[in-house]
Amino acid sequence: MIPSHKSFCSSNDMLSLPPLQSNNSLYTGDDMLVVIDPGVSNYDCLAMAISSKAEVVLLDPHEDAISQITAALHSFNKPFSNLHIIVECVPGTLNFTYGDFSFQTLKRYVNQLQKWFVNTTSKSPQQTPQVFIYGRQVTTNEVGRQFMDTLAWLTGASVVTASTYPQT
Repeated sequence: MIPSHKSFCSSNDMLSLPPLQSNNSLYTGDDMLVVIDPGVSNYDCLAMAISSKAEVVLLDPHEDAISQITAALHSFNKPFSNLHIIVECVPGTLNFTYGDFSFQTLKRYVNQLQKWFVNTTSKSPQQTPQVFIYGRQVTTNEVGRQFMDTLAWLTGASVVTASTYPQT
């Protein structure tokens, strides 16, 4: 559930996500799941900026993030072809509030990652799913780029990262 703090969000907060080039923008699309880590500044304002057509999940800071994302991708009775993840990052690591997701932790999630888009590819095999990661510096070094390539390979998705972090 997303807290309602609309009165504290300015119009700048509502439109501050960095644009990524894709067939579907962050603000539209009913085949889109947006996942927001509560460690991100002004996460509630970011959540309100997202189209009502998209499903929005605010991660529980006391539960494993990858497990929550996996569950969300399969719990809305519709296939998602676009997954947007908004999280703090450092090179090669997604710093979820519950814990880091990196090469060091990747092995424990292989089975889950391979199932992320199984519903999408079975219904529309010609469409390549997309994962958009909004976070600073995740691919600023070779380890980060290899981590994203491995994530793409395991999920069968095209992985795109924003070079800037959503600012509010």
